[in-house]
Amino acid sequence: MLAIDGVEGAEIDGDAASPSGLRVRVSQHADQKLVGESIRRVLSDHGFGTDTQLPGEPAPTPHADHSMASVSEFAADSELVTESNAPVATLVSVPPDEDQLVDEDDDEDIVSDRQPETRRVIDLLAEEALSEAELEPESSPEPFIGTTRRTTIARVSVEEGRSGIVVTVTASDGESETELAHATEGGVEHAVVVATARLAAPGVPAPVVIDIDDRRIEGTDIVMIVLDNNGEITTGSAVVGAGRPFALGRATWAAMLV
Repeated sequence: MLAIDGVEGAEIDGDAASPSGLRVRVSQHADQKLVGESIRRVLSDHGFGTDTQLPGEPAPTPHADHSMASVSEFAADSELVTESNAPVATLVSVPPDEDQLVDEDDDEDIVSDRQPETRRVIDLLAEEALSEAELEPESSPEPFIGTTRRTTIARVSVEEGRSGIVVTVTASDGESETELAHATEGGVEHAVVVATARLAAPGVPAPVVIDIDDRRIEGTDIVMIVLDNNGEITTGSAVVGAGRPFALGRATWAAMLV
């Protein structure tokens, strides 16, 4: 140490073979950067290290790599003093696996510097998220069209009275639609299709019936329907079990689901 130009004195605490501390006195008129580099080089050559800011070195940052300063198990306290013998900093080495700053005099400044930087990172992330949210148009729920809120048809009823024939189609969620049937051939079929379509797709124009076909396949009666649903051709079918109007309603429901 004494051979370094600018070092006016160096004192070792403890045994010279295994020092417990080191105090270096540096001239104020010396090249601080050159002195700092020389001190660190001497420490490194002798298996010692320190993560304290030496003369001429830039101030440490929260993200600085401390591995270069931790090259040995030199765990002794050392002080760097100026020509006036006033302590500048306490130097201690840190094992490579420890991620902490041990400069006691500079600890407050480093912590205070780190906190605003951490807070700024959070602010930037928040501002970026807010900016993205402002750029994205606010989505509005699409109007309900179709059968997304109903699973199936619960029942189809055909009632006859003095006022005529009334067809009521009820969905499994309790919603229902009623249509007056004409007292003609196919009047009930038409009323079932219209009421079912209105229940399946509220606010949509009624589909045009292209064909209704009854078939028997392997001993099972099936009703099939083909619709022009707002320019789109759709089909549906259902097994005739409880009654034909109910099966026709289910077939219409299936065609409206497509």
